[in-house]
Amino acid sequence: MMQVTAALVALLLLNGCQYLDPPALYYSRAPLPAQSSAAAETLQDGESTTFSVLVYNVEGLAWPARSNRGPNLVRIGEALEYWRNLGNGPDIVLLQEAFSREAIAIAERSGYANALPGPSTRDRREIAAADVSADFKKARRRFKGERLGKRANSGLYILTDFPVLTAASQPFSRRACAGFDCLANKGILLARIQVPGTQAVIDVYNGHFNSRGATGVNVYRADRAHAFQVYESAIFLNETHRPANPIIYGGDFNTKHAQNRFDALREGRQLEIAHRQCIIAEPLCKVIISQDGDEPWLDTQDLQFYSNSPRWKLEPIRVQAIFDTPADGAKLSDHDGLMVTYRIIRTG
Repeated sequence: MMQVTAALVALLLLNGCQYLDPPALYYSRAPLPAQSSAAAETLQDGESTTFSVLVYNVEGLAWPARSNRGPNLVRIGEALEYWRNLGNGPDIVLLQEAFSREAIAIAERSGYANALPGPSTRDRREIAAADVSADFKKARRRFKGERLGKRANSGLYILTDFPVLTAASQPFSRRACAGFDCLANKGILLARIQVPGTQAVIDVYNGHFNSRGATGVNVYRADRAHAFQVYESAIFLNETHRPANPIIYGGDFNTKHAQNRFDALREGRQLEIAHRQCIIAEPLCKVIISQDGDEPWLDTQDLQFYSNSPRWKLEPIRVQAIFDTPADGAKLSDHDGLMVTYRIIRTG
């Protein structure tokens, strides 16, 4: 996230940031549905249906952090629209780094009925926060982006044609960040989504956490910030999750090659790694990702976790990379998209 130098930080101050805020906390092209009735139920015990979820960091950074990102961001929106119109696009899309005007426009261009943005630049945390230590706060450096305030929104979006029952979001607290990541108001976004043809309601979370090498500060400081954010994300999940609903938790967790970060993220939560469970279930689950090593989920920043509920069970049946093939010699983002197809089974 935001690999910039002190000189570029100065430019941000002098010229103003080219990032925009989303137009509203929630907007929809379809009316909010009423809570589904028993008549809407089609699945009986043991029966199932499938749906897909895409996690994609679109690298939607504006100048001076990046230049000439507009054309690729337009193509991302067009690709999502094309697949959606064909009927084989992801049912739920979790975007990260949708900061710039062109990145925010992906939500409109892709054509999904519902588009939910995460925290805006000005949003502040309203629930309990991490106890950020005095030494950590004192060590903040202006020319590392840590005392400049928020210059960008959270960059988070959830897109879907499925009915959205409610939505909520929270940024991380203002001092629970390190380096240039502090310029963005990162946080967590929830959409409570009903799977069509069922009474299954899933709590879908999208998050983006403090990076490491791109922060401009040392690893120890970056990891402390990440730990603060993991703690704050757990508070948000605890306050918003309904035990009757399964969870899908995706995003850019910035845990690549960082076992300590990965372990902290999962500590105390019974969340399965979709990629790992798919490998265990092969050939019933198909993995279409190039991978090395025994734990390929540690070779990426982009992950999907999930958990079941007493009445509904989730099973990954396909894990694949999309947006991973270069277009005209270059990828559309510095991340691949991670798409997981889930089977949801009624168990009670």
